Amino acid sequence: MNFNTYKKVFNCKLSTASSIARFEHDSSDYQHLKYKNGLSLVSLENDSNIVKLSVIHCAGSKHETDENYGITHRIRQSAYLGCKDISYFSLNRILQQLGGNLSIQTDREFIIYNLTCLRENLPKLSKCLFESAFNPGFKSWEIRDSAKFLKFDLEKHEKNIDSLLYEGIHTAAFRNEALGNSLFSTNYKYDSFNTEQMQKYIQSHYSNNNTAIFGDGISQTDLIHLCQENGQIETFHNFSDITTEKTTDITKNFIEPKSKYFGGSLRLGFDCDTVYAIVAGKANSPGTVYSLKGAINQLLLSYIISPPNRVKYSTNYNYPIGKLVAESTNLPYLVENFISIYSDQALVGFSVAVDQKDIEPVIYFINYNQTYI
Repeated sequence: MNFNTYKKVFNCKLSTASSIARFEHDSSDYQHLKYKNGLSLVSLENDSNIVKLSVIHCAGSKHETDENYGITHRIRQSAYLGCKDISYFSLNRILQQLGGNLSIQTDREFIIYNLTCLRENLPKLSKCLFESAFNPGFKSWEIRDSAKFLKFDLEKHEKNIDSLLYEGIHTAAFRNEALGNSLFSTNYKYDSFNTEQMQKYIQSHYSNNNTAIFGDGISQTDLIHLCQENGQIETFHNFSDITTEKTTDITKNFIEPKSKYFGGSLRLGFDCDTVYAIVAGKANSPGTVYSLKGAINQLLLSYIISPPNRVKYSTNYNYPIGKLVAESTNLPYLVENFISIYSDQALVGFSVAVDQKDIEPVIYFINYNQTYI
């Protein structure tokens, strides 16, 4: 199987624009413009009527400190509130009238603002995206009134087994390290953040050398024009301030603290007959993990261990991990691959759900036969 076939089969997310850019596009299709101040513009013209525009800040939860722990969760919940130049009412009215979809997602490394709309409406809707991504208002009364939604989000997280497992594996792997920071705030601190704290975090991390703008379905010329109209880059008369690169690895411009992998275990108690577990370890890769080569290596390893289930409620019996679990229990089970890739570390392993009386032999049998995998 050649490299291009791997790219199509896995259809994996690429670099910081992982929610948009996929491997089925050849890297030569992307146009990357990098300014000397660190701002990166990446565009892909595909002649689609649907355009996706993203602003990516290297400001995820790994950058939090003890003083502002959980603030990225608060920012994620406040993204749909008013901006400095656009009120909450105007922002939602424009999006609804023109059919735009504005969303925000965060992980341990990035805060990503996404806009999806028709190509013809992009000039008007792009202002909503850039205002939300660069000039959030964080008005005190809006923050106070929206605290209840953050509390609701925390309650959903505490009842979601997948979410708890995902947070737990990072806590165990990166104890007291940046990547060990949770994506969620805490019950005692969720309503303690004020406008000053949030604006300070934004000013510290939403800088040009920590930001990239990605356009899917838009030409490089149009993307530059949109950024100039919205004040993100000044109109230039020569090309002395920019450098052109044929690459999509824009994370190398970001300044990030490195996290040390420790390993360990973490257990959470539930009144349930089924045990859910994630077993993962550090994945070594040459160079930057977020590079194309590094990402492909980790994804190949993950898919070899146990590809995602293609059939609902299937057991993945035809793959190494599925066979090992089947030999360890006669009861129903579920096993899937697990992978979490970051710029400086990567976790690769599997998740399993099995009856509580069989969890110990299942884990032991898999670890004992790991050379078979």
